[in-house]
Amino acid sequence: MCRRYLFDREIVQLLENEPPSDSEDDLESGDRSPNLGNQIIQETMSVNQFEQIRQFIHFNNNNNMLVKGHVGHDRLHKIRPVTETLKKRFASIPLEEALSIDEQLCSTKAPAFKEDSAISLCKVGQLTSTRGRPSNIIKNALIQKFKKRNASKPPNQDLRMDRIDHWPIDALTRSRFKIPGCNGYTWQACKKYQVRLCVGKGKTYFKKYHTT
Repeated sequence: MCRRYLFDREIVQLLENEPPSDSEDDLESGDRSPNLGNQIIQETMSVNQFEQIRQFIHFNNNNNMLVKGHVGHDRLHKIRPVTETLKKRFASIPLEEALSIDEQLCSTKAPAFKEDSAISLCKVGQLTSTRGRPSNIIKNALIQKFKKRNASKPPNQDLRMDRIDHWPIDALTRSRFKIPGCNGYTWQACKKYQVRLCVGKGKTYFKKYHTT
């Protein structure tokens, strides 16, 4: 069973049935807007009488009222017993089962939201079995494919041009050339530094890399 408690501002709106009028002529003549206020109160007393009652009405001991600005200051101290009584009476009314979703909602969903967030955080990193082809496999493959890798630092010019043990060998995998501006692939590499360079008829990148 879901019970909804009234907030203080809602109780104040119940007690403040007749808002003050902006016109002094309306206060003296007693003219009121038909869309505002309570009809019983309007027929019983004038606006000035109602404002006077609302100004001095209190159901609590004013000597115990803390000054404004204090930590425990209560703006509804004068009518606090009335608000507590109304809350208990309203909470004692049971709600029907066949209600709409809006009527069944409580004043806040914060505890349920925190619980759902905690459960979601606990499931981070866990692989759950699903039917068919899991979509996270494709996502992880794309992330790995476009992941930026740190480029290896090429050897300096003195080491490249020392002409010691620089022999072309066949690499285990095919990779891109290490020549700036060249986007081709090759299976050959330098034996000493494993730098990918092409070797063959009409291809002089290997020679240029070690001589210039």
